[in-house]
Amino acid sequence: MLEKVLFIANQYVGAPKYGTAHKELVDTYNAARPLPQGYRVTYDDDWCDVFVSSVFIKAGVSKLIGRECGVQRHIQLFKQLGIWLGETKPQRGDIITFDWDRGGFADHIGIVEDVSGDTVKTIEGNSNGKVSRNHFKWNDARIVGYARPKYKQQTMNKPSIDILVKEVLAGKHGVGEERKHSLGINYDAVQKKVNEILSKPDEIALTYRSETLRKYHLDLILKLCKQYQIIPSFAITVLHFEGMWGHSFVGRSDNNWGGMTWTGSVKRPSGVVVSKGSARPQSEGGHYIRYQSVEDFLIDWFYLLRQGGSYRVSGQKTFRESVQGLFQIGGATYNYAATPYETYLIRVVSRKTSIESETGISLERWDPKELKNYKESTTVIEDDYEIVVNGVKYVLVKQ
Repeated sequence: MLEKVLFIANQYVGAPKYGTAHKELVDTYNAARPLPQGYRVTYDDDWCDVFVSSVFIKAGVSKLIGRECGVQRHIQLFKQLGIWLGETKPQRGDIITFDWDRGGFADHIGIVEDVSGDTVKTIEGNSNGKVSRNHFKWNDARIVGYARPKYKQQTMNKPSIDILVKEVLAGKHGVGEERKHSLGINYDAVQKKVNEILSKPDEIALTYRSETLRKYHLDLILKLCKQYQIIPSFAITVLHFEGMWGHSFVGRSDNNWGGMTWTGSVKRPSGVVVSKGSARPQSEGGHYIRYQSVEDFLIDWFYLLRQGGSYRVSGQKTFRESVQGLFQIGGATYNYAATPYETYLIRVVSRKTSIESETGISLERWDPKELKNYKESTTVIEDDYEIVVNGVKYVLVKQ
């Protein structure tokens, strides 16, 4: 639990006041009931203790420290919980409190991220207008004292491995590094069982050319489509076009359904941790990314398509507009593929039509109902060579 608390706190470092993350912290605090002192915190209030309280709420262990938005009151709560240490050398995961003007009233609070010699390193909300990392001598005169949450006591009633496996499959513990921090010492045992379950045949959602899309993966795709406002029929089609729903060589060897290229960085912008995978074709050079799981790949791939990212797929209303958003012609920073936009459009639309023809299932069945008002008229004249979308003909010049 200690690692989970620190992981969550670390996720907010750099978050400024009035930003999305700050408002999320305030909303998290206000959503927990009953409200301490009956007071609903506003976005304008000081928020150092809101940060600490909300981190523990998000970690599911708020009972370890209680909830407060006032530091002096929180110290009294620490004493009631039997976790107040006072002026004692701290440990990682402790709570640190301050009295900046040494007037006898605590007015700031944070979380101890690490202790090195006599130096305590902290993560604090409302520090220089944001969530900041700071460091102090552990016995700095401005420090009122420390509290030590009973993390070990919390883990004494830990759930069984089987329960944790069910929670992972339900999405409770996140993916990648977040899952490692959440599960702590149970990670290896739980992940092994999860991998065993996912390696077994389960309910198949779609089968096309002997390539199957499992229901578990489809459910995750639909969840991410909703999160990032991406049209499901587009995502399902492109994921087959690029990696045959994981049945391509790189999909099988590296859990890489999209042919994503290794950049040399083990941590992706999405937070997913990766490694260098299989070599790309000699004509291209370089390597593919190897993902620890298909879940990690999907998290990373959808993150690339997020609002404000390099592509303009999020929020589009039609299949064609979504494909166009992968290319500079549609406002993307980079072209998603070396293939020209019109060629890619023709081939992806042809693939969608072919999947629907063979399976007898319209992929639009998973699209939000409100998008029916934007439905396009699409006709494939010749697979992979000629299509008509809303009366506009797209023709691939044969070589």
